[in-house]
Amino acid sequence: MPLAALANLSLDVRRGMVIFERTWDGPTLGCLEDCPREEPPRTNRYDRPMPRPDDQLPRLNLEIKFRVADLEPVRQRALAAGASPQWRGWQEDVFFAVPRGRLKLRRQEGQVPQLVAYLRKDSPEIRESRYVIASCADSAAVEQALRHTIGVAASVRKLREVYSWRGIRIHLDRVEGLGEFVELEAVVEQEGDPLTARRDLEELVEHLGLGSAESIPVAYVDLISSRER
Repeated sequence: MPLAALANLSLDVRRGMVIFERTWDGPTLGCLEDCPREEPPRTNRYDRPMPRPDDQLPRLNLEIKFRVADLEPVRQRALAAGASPQWRGWQEDVFFAVPRGRLKLRRQEGQVPQLVAYLRKDSPEIRESRYVIASCADSAAVEQALRHTIGVAASVRKLREVYSWRGIRIHLDRVEGLGEFVELEAVVEQEGDPLTARRDLEELVEHLGLGSAESIPVAYVDLISSRER
């Protein structure tokens, strides 16, 4: 800075800061050193950005669920339509408290436990379910880890019968504390056609006589959670 300009400046020392100000009314030049700086807000190291909408889980089902008074007529209609029995047994699902979608640890008779994450809109109509499944040989350790970190939302226990019809899984469920339900899942393979799967689902709904049944828009865990409030 030229000496002539320095003659027009006065030195002010306060609070450990060196501040140069012009002797005339004008803008302050501001701090030159040791000025306190505003720190950027700190973020929790456990915070993670939400997945992008186009970051889809790899597998796709089309699904719809109904509440029924009696499973037996549905079972008979399924067999008459050519459905084949696949499996029958108890299932227990432990749902964890997650901010997006649903995450459950499934244990069922005669099968390796599975950790299942899925994204599905709540709707009484046929809806998409995107999901991924991981086998869990040590399910006790997995449950303990998740229970003590993110917490448990609720557990669902049911007796399930599984039938297959044109690649659609027919689930006849007796859910403890809730009653009897029919859940239909059309598995859409990677090269499959969702429109064809949807038409097959609609046809199966008619075969099973479920056209006038009460359609359930949410998961069993939501029904249990709302009942416990």
